[in-house]
Amino acid sequence: MNLVIESTGPLVQERDRRDDRALLKVLARACRSGVVAIEGDCVRLQHIHSPVMSQADGNQWVLAIGAVFGLIWWFLSLRWALGVLPIGIVLYWTIGRKAIWRRLMRRVDNRLDDPVAWNKLWEFGGLALREDATGRRCAAPDEDWRRFVQNMQRNVEVRV
Repeated sequence: MNLVIESTGPLVQERDRRDDRALLKVLARACRSGVVAIEGDCVRLQHIHSPVMSQADGNQWVLAIGAVFGLIWWFLSLRWALGVLPIGIVLYWTIGRKAIWRRLMRRVDNRLDDPVAWNKLWEFGGLALREDATGRRCAAPDEDWRRFVQNMQRNVEVRV
C-alpha cells in the first residue's frame, strides 16, 4: 500500500519580516513619543533566561559593596566594616535596583529596532503595551503586538 500525501502549501504561514519591521518602526516611534507605554513584569524580565537580563548589572553592585567592605576591613577594622555593610545593602535596595531596572528597560527599548530580537522577547513574556489615550493593553505572549499596532494606527487615523 502506497500512501501519497500532497501538500498545497505551508500549514503555518511565516510572517513577512518586512511587515514586522514596518509595524515595529511604528511601535518604536509610538513608544518613544509617549503614545504607547511599555510595562514590564519585574520578576519575569529578571528571570535568568530572559533575553534582556544581564547578571553583570547586579554583580557590579555586589562587587562594589564587597570591595568597600574589604577596604574598610583592611584599613580600619572588622567592626567598622560590619557597621558600614548595612549602608551598602540599603544603597543597593534603593538606588541599585532602580538602576538595574532602568538598564533592563533600556535593553527592552533597544529591542524595538530589531524584529527578530523583539519577537523573541515578546514570546518570552513579561511585557505589556498600553496605549495612553485609550488605556488599551496588550500583554505578551498571549496577545498579538502586531494587531495592537494596527489597531492603534487605525485609531490615530480616525482621530485626526
